[in-house]
Amino acid sequence: MICLKFMLVVTSILTHVEGASGVTPICPSEEEIFPCTCEVDSTSLLRLDCSDVASENELSMIFNNELPTKNFHSLKITKNDKLKTLPKGVFGKNTFEEVLFIEGALEVVQPEALIGSASTLRKLQIRSHKLRSFPFGEVGYYRNLSKLYLGNNDLDSFPRIVSTSLKELNLAQNPLKHIPAGGLYGMPNLRIVYLYSCEIAEVPAGVSYFLNMNENSVVFLEEEIFRPVLERGAHLSIESNPLACGCDIAWLVRSPNLLAKVEGRSACSDGTLITEQDPTDYIMC
Repeated sequence: MICLKFMLVVTSILTHVEGASGVTPICPSEEEIFPCTCEVDSTSLLRLDCSDVASENELSMIFNNELPTKNFHSLKITKNDKLKTLPKGVFGKNTFEEVLFIEGALEVVQPEALIGSASTLRKLQIRSHKLRSFPFGEVGYYRNLSKLYLGNNDLDSFPRIVSTSLKELNLAQNPLKHIPAGGLYGMPNLRIVYLYSCEIAEVPAGVSYFLNMNENSVVFLEEEIFRPVLERGAHLSIESNPLACGCDIAWLVRSPNLLAKVEGRSACSDGTLITEQDPTDYIMC
């Protein structure tokens, strides 16, 4: 009985030592996670790099083993052209705060691929892949997810996302072409949206945060849409668009306080900067 009590006490201590202040967490052994690697950074966070995995099955086998540590700060996979799909449950019960897939051939993220991190995931980035299918409907399950970056992929329709935690959304360099009415309403805490190079010609009403619309097909800056954006304190970047700069921008040119919120070198189709337009040229509007 005394031995059993001693074992229980030791087990409890070992279970909590990883999270104790000032105690460095321990990576799984090389054999347990090969070809992935693990390091403990200068702030005692566990960071995994699985860039060399050869298949979805290999990735699943690693994370569905009984690893001594299941809580990691980050997972990174870069320049991997072997992974095409992230299947459901691929990471088992392991949790991450950041997941980064940079440059590769990933096409599909299945529902519940990252569900083990529903309470821990704060940042998800899948950039410069061939992503065409993503479970946007479950974004709201990730209650601490504040940054979702899916730039430079093959997403061809604007997703409907419902999330109270999301603050930054990057869908730039996807062939979206169109933002449906109400497409951005389900994210009340959203502050920054990147939609440059998406072949978008119009912006729906109701936007109230920093909006990057560079390199699209916007021709008119309609007052009923863009004035509320700027009046709410948001900023607008709209470089490399074929802006007509006719009477549609008279309201903006005549409002120095709002004009100051147009960032970068946003210019008319003739090359003149919006911020350098002469208000007297718009007297007849």
